[in-house]
Amino acid sequence: MTPTQSSAHQEIHRVFGEKGLECWKQLEGHLEAGAAILVLHLPASHAAICEQALTDFLAGRKSTHKSMRFQSEGEMLRAADMLANLSLDGIGAVWVSFVGPRPADDAWKIACGKALESLEQSHQKILEHVKVPIVFVGEHWLEGIFYEVARDLLSMRSMLLGLYTPSEDPYSGKPLPTGQQSFIGIDAASNPDYTFEQGKRLAGRKYLVTQRAELLLRTAAGYQQNGRLDLAESTLRTALATLQEVPATNTALAGERARVLAILAKTLGEMGRHRDAVAKAQDAERICRRLVKVQTGVFEFTLLGSLDVLARILGNMGRFDEGLPKAQEAVRIAEQLVKTKPGVYERVWGDAAQTLGYLLLKLGRTEEALLQAREIERIYEPLVKAEPEFFEGGGPERWPLWVKYSIRWGGWRKRLQSSGRRVRFLSGRPKRGPLNLNRSWRFCCIGGPWFLAS
Repeated sequence: MTPTQSSAHQEIHRVFGEKGLECWKQLEGHLEAGAAILVLHLPASHAAICEQALTDFLAGRKSTHKSMRFQSEGEMLRAADMLANLSLDGIGAVWVSFVGPRPADDAWKIACGKALESLEQSHQKILEHVKVPIVFVGEHWLEGIFYEVARDLLSMRSMLLGLYTPSEDPYSGKPLPTGQQSFIGIDAASNPDYTFEQGKRLAGRKYLVTQRAELLLRTAAGYQQNGRLDLAESTLRTALATLQEVPATNTALAGERARVLAILAKTLGEMGRHRDAVAKAQDAERICRRLVKVQTGVFEFTLLGSLDVLARILGNMGRFDEGLPKAQEAVRIAEQLVKTKPGVYERVWGDAAQTLGYLLLKLGRTEEALLQAREIERIYEPLVKAEPEFFEGGGPERWPLWVKYSIRWGGWRKRLQSSGRRVRFLSGRPKRGPLNLNRSWRFCCIGGPWFLAS
């Protein structure tokens, strides 16, 4: 480490603490690998410290960076053109700062959103011209605007980093995550081939193993959205091999391995390779059970997801008796998590409840399936009221998963009505034809469950 780097690191450590310094070192690793897009949000008053650290880092590599700052909203709207026409001779990175000359007001944030929309639309042209890392910098509200108006651009980033002073860290002393969770809730890369190449840049860098695995997971999710399941499978296997580079004694990465195994099992199930899928899901379950014994209260969420995936695959194979206890255990874990952290795990609780209802129905336990249907409605009703835009505005993969039952519409009607209960059908029906549990999100309805038993 050069003296200037050491001085810059000391200053970052002084302001952001040990956690902030570790995050900054990860960012430097991405810069060294040549990663294309980095997003950094931090307090405006400390942006200069990080830019100086970038200057010192590049100076140690006999390079420098180009800064883009905006003095007015109108100037910010020209950000895409400015990036596309930058002179990059001898430049090792571009620092695009959305930190303004005065405290950000609504007009500044709106202009920032429009600038990011323009960057989103022309990102291909920009990336063809700018062959060095681009660091987008702003206050903490920048992250939300990226998610709102530039999801494609954000999906290609190599790293999203938030730096907080110890006094303002929203996660200090709190367990992550803080928002509603979905077990396989990965931001899909809009250009998975590009994101895969970014992941390759991080190969062999042991301190960036988790970041490379995250890039590979987003790549796999992008391939799945595009129906390229063979590439999704191979990418997930690469992510698994990446995580296995780290000793098994690292419990956090062992938990991530279990998660990747479960996602791989789900993908194999979609490809009809059920035996392989079951084996991977069982491997994930075994790892999670070991981790839960070692560290209580940390890995139950991953165990829940692994059990739910395994139960679905067993259901698709017709092994309903074997899948039922897995689904029941998943629901019990979900209920415990919801009691412990209300407002965080309701979605995965709903997923697990639907899998259980499907298996109960296939086993002929109609009354219990009806009760489970009521429970599904009870779980999702407050979620839809709280976040209607999430459930209705983001495409089929984000619609409410009211029913994941792989039987025909007529079969549902016949079974439910034969139970002696009065059944009131609401808006929306699943498409006719058998449904595959692993792809069931494509067939859900919007606006409410498609039946109510009363």
